[in-house]
Amino acid sequence: MGASSRRSRQALGPPAPPLSCWGGALLAVLVLIALQDAWGKCKAPEQLPFAKPANPTDEYEFPIGTSLKYECRPGYQKRVFSITCLPNSVWSSAENICKRKSCGTPAEPLNGKMIVNGDTQFGSTVHYACNEGYRLIGKTSIACVISDNTVVWDNDPPICETIPCAPPPAIANGKFFSSGRESFPYGTVVTYRCHPGPRGKKLFELVGSSSIYCTSKDNHVGIWSGPPPRCIIPDKCTPPDIEHAIRVSENKTLFSLHEIVRFTCEPGFVLKGPSSVQCQAQNKWGPELPSCSRVCQPPPEILHGKHTAGNEANFSPGQEVFYRCEPGYDLRGAASLRCSPQGDWSPAAPRCTVKSCADFLEQLPNGRVLFPPNFQLGAKVSFVCEEGNVNVVMQLTALVFFPEIFCPNPPSILNGHHTGTSQGDIPYGKEITYTCDHHPDRGMTFNLIGESTILCTSDGQGNGIWSGPVPRCELAGPAGYCKAPEEFPFAKPTSLTDESEFPIGTSLNYECSPGYFEDMFSITCLENLVWSSAEGICRRKSCGAPPEPFNGMVHINTDTQFGSTIHYSCNEGYRLIGSASAACLLLGSTVTWDKEAPTCEEIFCPNPPSILNGHHTGTSQGDIPYGKEITYTCDHHPDRGMTFNLIGESTILCTSDGQGNGVWSGPAPRCELAGPAGCPHPPKIHNGHYIEGHASPYLPGMIVNYTCDPGYLLVGRAFIFCTYQGTWSQSDHYCKEVTCILPESMNGIRKDLDMRKVYRYGDNITFECEDGYTLKGSPQSQCQADDTWNPPLAICTSSQWSCKKCTSSALIVGIFFGMIFFLSFIIGSWWIIVKHKKSNNTDEKPRETTHLHPQEDGHVKPQTLQTNQDNSRYLSKY
Repeated sequence: MGASSRRSRQALGPPAPPLSCWGGALLAVLVLIALQDAWGKCKAPEQLPFAKPANPTDEYEFPIGTSLKYECRPGYQKRVFSITCLPNSVWSSAENICKRKSCGTPAEPLNGKMIVNGDTQFGSTVHYACNEGYRLIGKTSIACVISDNTVVWDNDPPICETIPCAPPPAIANGKFFSSGRESFPYGTVVTYRCHPGPRGKKLFELVGSSSIYCTSKDNHVGIWSGPPPRCIIPDKCTPPDIEHAIRVSENKTLFSLHEIVRFTCEPGFVLKGPSSVQCQAQNKWGPELPSCSRVCQPPPEILHGKHTAGNEANFSPGQEVFYRCEPGYDLRGAASLRCSPQGDWSPAAPRCTVKSCADFLEQLPNGRVLFPPNFQLGAKVSFVCEEGNVNVVMQLTALVFFPEIFCPNPPSILNGHHTGTSQGDIPYGKEITYTCDHHPDRGMTFNLIGESTILCTSDGQGNGIWSGPVPRCELAGPAGYCKAPEEFPFAKPTSLTDESEFPIGTSLNYECSPGYFEDMFSITCLENLVWSSAEGICRRKSCGAPPEPFNGMVHINTDTQFGSTIHYSCNEGYRLIGSASAACLLLGSTVTWDKEAPTCEEIFCPNPPSILNGHHTGTSQGDIPYGKEITYTCDHHPDRGMTFNLIGESTILCTSDGQGNGVWSGPAPRCELAGPAGCPHPPKIHNGHYIEGHASPYLPGMIVNYTCDPGYLLVGRAFIFCTYQGTWSQSDHYCKEVTCILPESMNGIRKDLDMRKVYRYGDNITFECEDGYTLKGSPQSQCQADDTWNPPLAICTSSQWSCKKCTSSALIVGIFFGMIFFLSFIIGSWWIIVKHKKSNNTDEKPRETTHLHPQEDGHVKPQTLQTNQDNSRYLSKY
């Protein structure tokens, strides 16, 4: 059939105006109407963070002049205000109308500080930090939040407590000294010393730092600054400890100087360093101790594939191997494995799968495959041609040669990079990782969108292609405003503003504070809504190197510039007098250290304590220098049979307390008696002696008897005994000289005899009676040792009366004459009184009257008595 063309029928009449003219006029009218409508309205206002509409509405457009009423949200001073749609179709500003409520200034913790970022009003946050050596207990920050109709801090301020350390580790053959034995707060220094031998002999050598101090790495948990030293025998080495190492040499507890020790590693580890070391002075091994690092066994083998470095036996941590498959196979899984520090391979080993011949269909035009349904390498394929072509049924075996596959350069991404190279030819199975770039100087952070890794694989034709699309890096955070910048401790703004938000690109000018070198700079609100960094712009002024105290040192924690603090310490054996720290502070327009350097004064200890039955090696002058060791020894008394044992440490060391005062490292020992004590020789007695009944020594319980010399008599107990305290019992005895005396009255004894009052032991006396008396008894007697006479003293008796009759007669006579004398005296006295009264009545003048007053000796003495009218005197009997 042939093709035919038709002519179109045209309309009759005049030609119509062109369509373009009518369209242009209509478009102009529509634009004018739209502009008129747009110029007279405002879009719905954005939501305000500090206020809410008083009457919410769903309208999205408002005509010019419209006012919307708002009220401040909770947390702001209660207020109602309005915004108005202005002629330029924008709303009037509402900034700074709602004033934030204030929570007040929170309490500052003791031994800590409070960091106020801006102010203490609603929405603000206050941060806390503790001083060095203290840890924070509680929340690190508190926020000013709404509570009912007011604002409060959401948490109580934290507290700062001293960071404690566990007790320092104990060491063999030594001990530590410290100002305290129960608690070890931050900064506590403990000093180790080795045990001395007898009489202070040095038995051990201190190896390592003698002092360690309590510090902290995380400002929370206290740790010791290092391992403690060790006390070893001089010129000896302790066995070196190497993890996962086996000592080939003899296994001993101590090695002599220059002795060699050899090592090998446990299975699965490889030795790095020398295989043998030698014992050197101060317990050191040289040249250096080796280490045993874990190794990986050869990586796993895979079927129809192989890995690199196939002839190595051991692989070090971090070493990487790559896998590839034989021709005709595809790699499934990671193309590389890495030896981990734990000694295994990561990730799992890949596998090689046979390639497919599915693309054979594209190479068989006008034909189709009868068998098999899948097309794997080596399969026999039966196919037939389509109708119109030669109908031939054939069988062939797919024998394909596959060359090595490479991928092109991985695609680059904006604001990011990948781990590939720029030379191309990335081998099949290689994995490429993408990472976003960051610009902290610009305050820009990017997020990776998509898969971070792509894999070099192949398409159906065996061409190298990447496993997927590359990721992209997008800017983190929305565009908008930066919050008001925080206050800088080193600078202040040149012009103050109350604005709380600033649009991106805004710059604020600052000038460096006093104490810093004068400089002007600005910060900018960046695209990620953070301010550009101002660090390092204002350089602090320097106070210069501080003076170093004699016998001490200066510890510079950071530097010697404005705001820095340095610390002083004294050498061991010296105490610090003055301030332990100084700060670089502002003085006028310059900076200087606020305190002078302290002095280090040598530490002395007082006299060591004396002990009973012992002595020490110190002197009595005091001022024992720091580090001096005093040794105590017990006294012995072999002559008394007394031996004492020393109880406690035999030595004390002059050390110091926390205030630097010299104190002794521990209490003095004491001397206790060893076994029962012997007594010395018995005390002597004057004019007497003890009876030798025992030979020295005199042990507790033994008794010694005393006797006096002739002519002396023992007064008191005649014996003493030895006590268990090594002393004799109380001896109150003595020898008194023997004396004999005569009776006071001896009637009838001749007065002319030579008689004495006292006679001594052995003296003789002879008695003779007067006439009319008869001697009864022995005429001679001798003074005996017991103060008696032997034979008893004789007496003289009257020849006419017995002694009893004479005594009775004399008593009767005496009583008779006494009664007569008494009656005479009474009568005489009465008579005198009567006469005296009569004389007073007849004669007013006083007269002298002489009376006789009887005396005991029988004589009469005259007494003159004066009397008058007012009184009279009476004689009284003597």
